[in-house]
Amino acid sequence: MEDLQAWTFERAAERLIVRRHREASAFAIEIESDDGGPRVHRFEDEDKFLEFQSDLQYMLVHSGWTLVEFSPDRRRGRDRRGFPRVINDRRRWWTDGAQKVRATARRGRGKSR
Repeated sequence: MEDLQAWTFERAAERLIVRRHREASAFAIEIESDDGGPRVHRFEDEDKFLEFQSDLQYMLVHSGWTLVEFSPDRRRGRDRRGFPRVINDRRRWWTDGAQKVRATARRGRGKSR
């Protein structure tokens, strides 16, 4: 089984590692937690595999888990900037669990006027 990518999430003292694997006839997601052995979910269909991974990461971020590490780090060389960005505009809300997601107003749920 070949490791493609791994995401590490933390919540309080808990740690969770999500790994993507490519097997001979399936795509696999391995979830390793502090409370036991790893659980593996296999998918023959790549679309179902990606949907499961997306839903899993959404659920983790919105239930208090924070993304703390991703591997492999594909950056080469040193950082070109001598100082950090003022606003971290390159990250998206679904990859940054530390950032609060604003609720949007729902239409059509109140009394009709």
